[in-house]
Amino acid sequence: MKLLKLLLLISLLSLPVFAATSQLIITKTSKKSALKSIKSKLDSLKIKMFVQKSSSGYVVYSGKYNSTSSANLALKRAKRYFPSARVVKQQSKDENTKNIKSQEKETTSTQSTADRDKNSMFIAAGFGLSSINGSTDDQTASQYVNSGMSFALEAGYYFNDNIFSSLSYLDTSTTDIAMSNAYGSLNYKLYATEDLGLYAGLLGGVSSLKLTQYEASEPSISMLLGVQAGISYDIGDNFSIYSAYQAIYINQLIELTDTSSSISFNLIHNMQVGFQLRF
Repeated sequence: MKLLKLLLLISLLSLPVFAATSQLIITKTSKKSALKSIKSKLDSLKIKMFVQKSSSGYVVYSGKYNSTSSANLALKRAKRYFPSARVVKQQSKDENTKNIKSQEKETTSTQSTADRDKNSMFIAAGFGLSSINGSTDDQTASQYVNSGMSFALEAGYYFNDNIFSSLSYLDTSTTDIAMSNAYGSLNYKLYATEDLGLYAGLLGGVSSLKLTQYEASEPSISMLLGVQAGISYDIGDNFSIYSAYQAIYINQLIELTDTSSSISFNLIHNMQVGFQLRF
């Protein structure tokens, strides 16, 4: 009898060890700043949050559930905010680690797509200084002011974390020159740290220019091509500030009708700072 009781006691104590448990892989994020928002949502769903650091960011998962039905109920709640959430069954520590790594790869792919869809579009505004390189044989025209303040408005789309395109309007007018530029860009962005990004891109579009202080002149319109390089810093998940340099090549020719001469403009240097809002 004592032996039977001893065996029964050992069996009962062994159940928690060998019983299968389940937990949820909630989501994955590359930004530490996003964890606060994720925790707030999980708290509202009554789901405990645990975080595992990975090579590409952070994996967020729930606590363990002793039954599949409990895990499935929690999953239904989690799907409200995290459509890529999954249930992982665990039977041992080694199997647990294996399942998490496997699920992490699947979640990375699914959640990355969801994040891009959610915050893929952006608008931006920038202000700075610009100068317009030109040449002329006209002594009076050569004295015109060719540098001043600039401002830009931009709207674009992130295809993924590294590649984005945009449509922009850039005003590089001075006190003597009215100049407007409309162009598209294609850029590649590389994160040096979690929040600090470096990017470079190509520009292409159209430019218009006229002299505001010279009545006897004809305005000019030309194509533009250019390059840009910048640095950005993320403040939160959807807001960032940036600084960029642009070299824009143009072929503007202003005819001075009263002197039978002309002014040619061929290059815009533009340095600006601004902000970007993703949505």
